[in-house]
Amino acid sequence: MELLALTPAVIPDALNLSMGAGWNQTAADWLALMTDSPEGCLGIACDGRIVATATLVCYEKRLGWIGMVLTHPDYQRRGFARMLVSRAIEMAQDREVRTIKLDATGQGRPLYQSLGFRDEQPVERWGRHVESRTLDKYRPGETPPFVEAGGYLLHRPGSRAHYLGPCSADSSQTAERLFRRALGEIGADHYFWDILPANAPAVALAQALDFAPLRRLTRMVLGPNPQEDQSTIYAIAGFEWG
Repeated sequence: MELLALTPAVIPDALNLSMGAGWNQTAADWLALMTDSPEGCLGIACDGRIVATATLVCYEKRLGWIGMVLTHPDYQRRGFARMLVSRAIEMAQDREVRTIKLDATGQGRPLYQSLGFRDEQPVERWGRHVESRTLDKYRPGETPPFVEAGGYLLHRPGSRAHYLGPCSADSSQTAERLFRRALGEIGADHYFWDILPANAPAVALAQALDFAPLRRLTRMVLGPNPQEDQSTIYAIAGFEWG
């Protein structure tokens, strides 16, 4: 067993882990994490392959975000996730990052609680399926981000659905224009959209656009948690980015 920093050479192993768990990441998503935070992408190698991962992305000293906590089923219950998350916490603290957060599944939440994390709020994944006669309507790189006066919406292809987010908008009207433009111009068959349900206008917009909730996670925090205005957040950047 070896704890190491992930490199692009091990993306196939990392992708096998995330796809095996039913997650939406692509090879490009893994590469983006490794490029943005090369020292924060951690893995455990056993038997010649990566069998567990965790990532840490630091937003200056204000926030550290832990994501991609995965362990191959054959290697679970060996403490690998605890080892990786503990190392990520140490790295954030060494960088004097004030607050650390993550989005926890029900399976992972007891581990994070044991490491000192506490619940902050729920976060929900919503989805939409569009019946189509085409075989493949994902068009990576073809549609740019959407920008309106008072807001923006980024997006990216995924292994299971086209991901909508992050989105920031100064009003529900601005957010609606952005999402309607995205749905009309991207033209994918499946979409994912991650929402903070405390933002009632975001939930109402998702319902109006025929999205439905698929799963709920718990956003957790370690350290101080200064209050911020989240009313403009209509979509987060993803469970791995915050």
